[in-house]
Amino acid sequence: MSVAPLVTLEEFHKAIGRDSDADSFAIVDFWAEWCGPCKMISPIFEKLAAEDQSGKVKYYKVDVDAARDIASEAGISAMPTFIVYKQGSPVDSLKGASPDGLMMIQVSCVRWLGVKDYMVRLQIQNTLVSGPLVVQTFCALTATLHCPETKTKTDKMSQQGCEPS
Repeated sequence: MSVAPLVTLEEFHKAIGRDSDADSFAIVDFWAEWCGPCKMISPIFEKLAAEDQSGKVKYYKVDVDAARDIASEAGISAMPTFIVYKQGSPVDSLKGASPDGLMMIQVSCVRWLGVKDYMVRLQIQNTLVSGPLVVQTFCALTATLHCPETKTKTDKMSQQGCEPS
């Protein structure tokens, strides 16, 4: 899935699922052209969106200078800010350009959705963000799920402190 730009309030309301009972999430990246950290984290956000095969998480971006009304309604005070919406309401957020934090937001969506085979498709060892915190948090969030059966993934997770269930 690609990251779609949002320009109007109408587009924003539709994207975040206002007046919807759909079982999906929207992650919105609020950024600015002049923001260095925004430029640093953007490729990571794009990669997470491209690799997400759940079909239940949609990815958007809002240029806060071009869409001041959207930024104002969302209460944006720092860039980058990532907000997760479900049925039009914010359920999670991240201020700043933290690759690990961004990964955790995506993992939270997956956990809430209960996508049981998502861990296999995500392929933690191939993502741009990695490390003990990411792997351990992913394992904690998906405690009811089984770690992948492939030796490479299981070995990597064991090294980071997550044993397959």
